[in-house]
Amino acid sequence: YHQDESEVDAPAELQQRFWAPLIGWAQREFGVEVRWTCGIVSVRQSDDTVAAFRAFLRSLDGVELAAFERAVLASKSVLIAAALVRRVAGVEFAVQAARVEVTHQTTRWGEVQD
Repeated sequence: YHQDESEVDAPAELQQRFWAPLIGWAQREFGVEVRWTCGIVSVRQSDDTVAAFRAFLRSLDGVELAAFERAVLASKSVLIAAALVRRVAGVEFAVQAARVEVTHQTTRWGEVQD
């Protein structure tokens, strides 16, 4: 999900800081276009993009694959997990990228204590 910068409350600055580098890296690393959406409806990736990510997954050894799985589950992002496994993103950057929406909402509305 990538929010349109024209929306008044858009977390565009956070997206630009964290997601633009991830998307750019993935496009360069895998030689494919990574599509994003400006809304909550997902977009279909091209067959070439899917094939490139399948090849990436097949290239991982057992330890890397286990790390990739944990990173996807924790971040809910294949791109973040891939960047971590390839060691082009650090853990702190990955956490901040995964929390862009949460960070934006808590900055705007405050944090709700359970």
